[in-house]
Formats: sequence, C-alpha cells, structure tokens
Amino acid sequence: MVDEIVRLKSQNFSWDQIAGKLSIPKQEVKQKWRRFMAEKMELDAKSELHAVFLSRERLYCKWHLHPRLLKAAFYCEKPLNSEVLDLRIFDITDIYFNGTNAHSVTCIKINKQDHSWTIKGLKRNRSYICEIGYLTKNYIFWPILRSHPVHTSYERNTDYIFKLRAAEEFYHHPLNGPGWIEHPDCLR
Repeated sequence: MVDEIVRLKSQNFSWDQIAGKLSIPKQEVKQKWRRFMAEKMELDAKSELHAVFLSRERLYCKWHLHPRLLKAAFYCEKPLNSEVLDLRIFDITDIYFNGTNAHSVTCIKINKQDHSWTIKGLKRNRSYICEIGYLTKNYIFWPILRSHPVHTSYERNTDYIFKLRAAEEFYHHPLNGPGWIEHPDCLR
C-alpha cells in the first residue's frame, strides 16, 4: 500500500485524492507517508569524516558513522573489540597514498560513541589524511571512512616557492602528472 501512496504522491495527487482512491482515511495515508519518509531519510543518512585545522598544529576531526555501515563492516571482518574504533592520521606529504605507504601514522583509540576528536602536535608544511576503522581479530586495521587531505601551513611565508615550479609545470602541461600527489583525483 505504501508503494501505491508513493506512486500517487509522485503524480501530484492530493491527500484527499489518494485517500479516496485507496479507500482509507486521509490521516492514515499521511501517517504511512511520514513513516515511509522517515525510513527513507534514515537509509539516506551519510557516513562522512571531515578534517579541519583549528590552528597551525591542531587538527579537528568530526565524523558521522551510520550504524548500518558499521554493522556491514563488522560483518565483513570481525572486530577485536566492537566498542573501540581507531582514528588514524597519516602523513602523506608528496606521495600517492595507497593506505600503507604513509611517512608516519598516529593511531588514537576512540569509543564507538565519539563523534569528534582534536589532534595536537602536527608538523608544519605537511599533508595529512584521517581514517576511521578498527582492528580485526588478526590485528589488521580495517578502514571504514577516509577524510579529504588537509595541509598544514608552511614554516615560513616563502616556503610555497618550492612547490611553485611544480604547480606551474602542471598548469602548462596538464597531461603529465603533477609534482605533488595529495590530490590524486586531479590526475586524468
């Protein structure tokens, strides 16, 4: 019956018209519609991880991890402890990051109920990516979400000059790979 309500609603039928066609009270039609939309919104809820700098050396990570995504991940690979997740910060400066080749990794144990964390003491003139995941029973990190790359500020105002030539080269010859690699989506 909900499918019929959705079909009629998509054809711009009024509540009264839908109730008349289905021979049910208008209030019941509205209630079924509200229930359907609530379930749909729950399914459409995004899982995301964002990283933003609060200051030169402090990174703020905020995430929303949909329970169904977490349940699916736990189904794929059993966690060592289902109440503890790992927040990992990877230093990916000037490399094409494949998940294992970071210059350094910082691992922070967080509760499953946490939704944000602040990381202090990051180095300047570096690029970082954050991931949320968990350790499996075999002590292997199983990533669930990854943030976009973030870049700490330069140590000196003139440090950007070192990357200027590579940026100009990429601008004039976009078919060649860029001299930096933190944004692999710019590769064609």
